[in-house]
Amino acid sequence: MAGLPGNCDLDPAVCFLHELDESKESLVYDMQELSRWLVDLSVIQLLEEKKLKKFDFIVTENYHIRLKEQTAKALIERIKLNMNAKSIFKGRDMLLINQFYLGMYGRLQTLQAAKQSHCH
Repeated sequence: MAGLPGNCDLDPAVCFLHELDESKESLVYDMQELSRWLVDLSVIQLLEEKKLKKFDFIVTENYHIRLKEQTAKALIERIKLNMNAKSIFKGRDMLLINQFYLGMYGRLQTLQAAKQSHCH
């Protein structure tokens, strides 16, 4: 994670949600969780629109389910659309993903304020 803007030099083994393991970059997995909802939304939209069929998936010999290449491309396109989707948030036209992060920031500020008032 070295070389991040602002020269943060975060330790990729230090994490909050995933297993703390020096041999893994668990922080990367934690950061992926912040956008997981967007992927989930995209999958649900494709399912609701009936754009995914049984033959769009491959079952491996170990019974893992994988997307066929064309299905993966369709999902990626939907994720791109959702990443660039905008709606009105507090009177401003804003990307959905930014709305999510601002909402998370607001909740964090509320938690910090509650903690400070409780600790004094």
